[in-house]
Amino acid sequence: MLRLHSHMLEFPLMKVLLESLNSLSHNPLSESMLENVGKGARLKSRAEIKEDISIITADKPVDRRSAMRTYWGALKIVLEDLTITDAELAFVIQKQHDLNLSVSEIRCLHAKAFANVIRQCVKDQKFDDRECKILRNLHNCLAKLGWAPGE
Repeated sequence: MLRLHSHMLEFPLMKVLLESLNSLSHNPLSESMLENVGKGARLKSRAEIKEDISIITADKPVDRRSAMRTYWGALKIVLEDLTITDAELAFVIQKQHDLNLSVSEIRCLHAKAFANVIRQCVKDQKFDDRECKILRNLHNCLAKLGWAPGE
């Protein structure tokens, strides 16, 4: 289970993201649903579902809104610590390719991420050195992922 660190609580978006990730540790089926599963029935593992989804989506065109939502979710996860590892970079580039995102769509979502952080930083009517550093790190991360505002 992920824990919220005190410095993360300063950004409500981070708190919401971490709380939603923590929900993955809960059983996806309620007790009443489990009781209705027939004897001898086998629940499908999440790994198998993931494989099935990749097979289904590989052959069908991806809905643009769905593709952008999927990329947005991936983007929030890799930007969480404002550090992009080689594995995260490869993951995001592959996501961009798999979802057939246009340059315009990537720019839109990267700009949205940047704007959301700016909005959080200026909410208190102040913009200190720590917040400048956060924006600088975010800009560097977004640039590494393909585009950052101002490029």
